[in-house]
Amino acid sequence: MMINLAAASVTATARRSPEQLSFGPYGLADLVDSFYFGEEDEEEMEEEEEEDKDTDWSALEAALEESEADSVACRIRAEAERAVEAVGFEQRGDELKMRVVGWLRDRGFDAGLCSSAWERSTDGVVTVAGRHDFIDVIHLGGRRRYILEIDFTSEFAIPRPTAAYTAFLRRIPSAFAGTEVTVGRVVGVMCEAMRDSMKSAGMPLPPWRRKEYVEAKWLSEYV
Repeated sequence: MMINLAAASVTATARRSPEQLSFGPYGLADLVDSFYFGEEDEEEMEEEEEEDKDTDWSALEAALEESEADSVACRIRAEAERAVEAVGFEQRGDELKMRVVGWLRDRGFDAGLCSSAWERSTDGVVTVAGRHDFIDVIHLGGRRRYILEIDFTSEFAIPRPTAAYTAFLRRIPSAFAGTEVTVGRVVGVMCEAMRDSMKSAGMPLPPWRRKEYVEAKWLSEYV
């Protein structure tokens, strides 16, 4: 089974150049297989469950405060919020994101629309093909890359959340801008909290909710 994540085709004004992306040490296919065929490291899972929840909250606060203290990230987020307010949420999906990209470009940001995509597997394990689009902003001539999500909280919505998880979710801003490092920190904490919440509700954690899979939406490396 193969799940391919690749950048989308280019448009002249906004989309980034298409490149193959790498998932690092974890394959998405392996994550899906472990969910459906029960391959879990129980000892590792038990060790993770012992982590201090206060530490998780502190880690989330630290990551978000890092973004909030970053003047470039604040400018990107503020302009994105203005763009959404001006355009309105009547426009959805790529159309809205492209309008936000245009707004940012008009104000001097090197913004582009990026896409990650995966195909339905032939063996039926992955039953739905999918794609995730997000905005990035290149700063300092390519030395720093910011990820922008105009509806970040929706990426972590789950059924029957616990009160603790709801508190985590409410702490995340709807419009989020941050460096790749900051995004990785937020994703790590939220996926851990998500797993604890779903376990408390008696639900298994599907592979597309695991840290490696969620990170791949934004943090796959160009090779």
